[in-house]
Amino acid sequence: KHVSNQAHPFSRFWTGNRETLLDGPRSRGMDPRAAVADFHAREYSANLMGLAVYSRHSLDELEAMVRPRFEPVVNKQLAPLEPAKDV
Repeated sequence: KHVSNQAHPFSRFWTGNRETLLDGPRSRGMDPRAAVADFHAREYSANLMGLAVYSRHSLDELEAMVRPRFEPVVNKQLAPLEPAKDV
């Protein structure tokens, strides 16, 4: 981060705490949970995801555990983002 291009949005990304992630946005009339839900609705798509599972369980057992949790992820056929070249 410290060596990234300061004009790129990545340079403004930071971790936060209750004040910066919840109380501050609320005091400015923003709903942080709604913002995250909106981002999820717009940007998450099954065609952009991958999954790796490592376990001592058999493949059939793993599939039985994993499929119900990930099958509901909607495939919106979103185009993959191009990696930023100016970070």
